[in-house]
Amino acid sequence: DAHAGTKPFFLYYCSPMAHLPHCPPEEFDGRAVAGSTPSLHLDCVVDLDCQVARILGALKKNQVLDDTLIIFMSDNGGLVNIDPNDKGLGYNSAGGWAGGKNSPLEGGHRTPFIAVWPGKIEAGSVRDDLVVNTDILATLAALVGTDVPSSQAMDSRNLLPILLDEQEQESRKKVLLQAGSNCEVMYRRDPWKLIIKSDWACDTWTPQALFDLKKTPKEQPADNQINNPIYQDLVEELLNEYLEIRRLGVQTAFE
Repeated sequence: DAHAGTKPFFLYYCSPMAHLPHCPPEEFDGRAVAGSTPSLHLDCVVDLDCQVARILGALKKNQVLDDTLIIFMSDNGGLVNIDPNDKGLGYNSAGGWAGGKNSPLEGGHRTPFIAVWPGKIEAGSVRDDLVVNTDILATLAALVGTDVPSSQAMDSRNLLPILLDEQEQESRKKVLLQAGSNCEVMYRRDPWKLIIKSDWACDTWTPQALFDLKKTPKEQPADNQINNPIYQDLVEELLNEYLEIRRLGVQTAFE
């Protein structure tokens, strides 16, 4: 409201509602929240919906909804089996992927990325490009016509060509992530994903899992090729690539 009709604005809003501890309010903008679903977690999802509705309502009231780029995303995968009442409800907050928050498996970091911009982004369009949250910085910088210093956000990639479907832009092929709470890191070079157990103090890096995400994206235990003799050279190659990228600090945004 403070910027209504005056100048462009930027809102970065991080809702804590789907995060622990689950403390849903009794109501939000007149809508019952606490106790409105079978679990505290789902109550908090309802509250998140209400928060998004309030933001969209403010944009509509100020007649800027159609001129605003809205991006909805998560910084990590969903919680799994936190609320005992969630069991048997027929949903999985990790989207059916193996693992969840704090896991190096896909359920730990494969999350929704939804972008809405009326008249700019085709409604209902779906893409399967590999992107990371850090790409937002380069994307917004390009949107307002400024450059990101080469020494900052080195792994951030401008997604506007993808979002606006202005030109064919090849998806990134590599990504490195701190992927779990047990000192795991992950190196992905499509279609392969290597999970590595790290011990920075001892400078040891031990491969733990290798998955072909194109053939076996659900990462079941039987899909792990880490001990398959056929792929031992690949495991060594991926591990060495990861260590070299880490040592040199090179960009992965355009690999």
